[in-house]
Amino acid sequence: MPKCCDDIRDLLDGYRAFGGLGIHWKIFGSNGHERRPKGGVPDSYTAVVRDDIHIKSIVRPAVVIAVSTPHSFMYRPGYCCVNEDRVPVATFRSYHTTRTVQINHYYYKSFEEFKQKIARGRPTANKDGLRRRGPEALREFAAQALEPGRPDDAILKLRALKGKAGPASPDALSLYLKDCRTACAEFIEALAGHITQGDLEAAGTTLKKCLRYHDTPPVWAVAAKYCLLTGDTDRCFGFLTGLLLDVDSPFRDEAYRCLVDYYRAKGDAETAENLRRSL
Repeated sequence: MPKCCDDIRDLLDGYRAFGGLGIHWKIFGSNGHERRPKGGVPDSYTAVVRDDIHIKSIVRPAVVIAVSTPHSFMYRPGYCCVNEDRVPVATFRSYHTTRTVQINHYYYKSFEEFKQKIARGRPTANKDGLRRRGPEALREFAAQALEPGRPDDAILKLRALKGKAGPASPDALSLYLKDCRTACAEFIEALAGHITQGDLEAAGTTLKKCLRYHDTPPVWAVAAKYCLLTGDTDRCFGFLTGLLLDVDSPFRDEAYRCLVDYYRAKGDAETAENLRRSL
């Protein structure tokens, strides 16, 4: 659940350089319910009884080389999982931080539902090879029931912002998935069209969508030029370094030519001219 925006993709845009984003749980209590309430889960369970140190991971599949646990992964050299503060997370646990994003874990719910959970057993065996939950689970439920907990209505605010959730229609789902089904060449063609027409706002929106699904050298080359047009030289340099590090990239020469314009934009005419001559 993102807390700094209403679309998880907007949050993930800030973590493109990493292999994964580790998100911590907040454990919600039973809120005094003995039986399953008529209201929905977010409305019925609003008190946090524990800030958990476990994470779940949102990852870039292209840089994942193995699954370590249901929570954590192994990544290609140069990539890692980080928390919301971009601090590396090496395992399935880390210090708790949930300022910008969290997972609402409705672990207990009502006493009626918790007893059903115990009867089902664990989805995976514990360290002793057992799937059943012992009497300590009931003691755990009783202990949390005595805790008043801390109110957390972030999910209710998000739902109010987005409108009350309901089943999505096929048309709505198709529209939502349209961007991830759009080919890289289509994005670049649209981006070039916006730039030619001088519509930099539309170009920025198109570039943002393109980078979500096609984080590749051809897009970096266009993105670097766009950033120069908008005066975002730091971001331009980031895209250029990615292109220049790949010695086999067909876009490397173009990146150096763009680097000339970068130095000019930074006011370093001497370096720009020296680089132009070397090309």
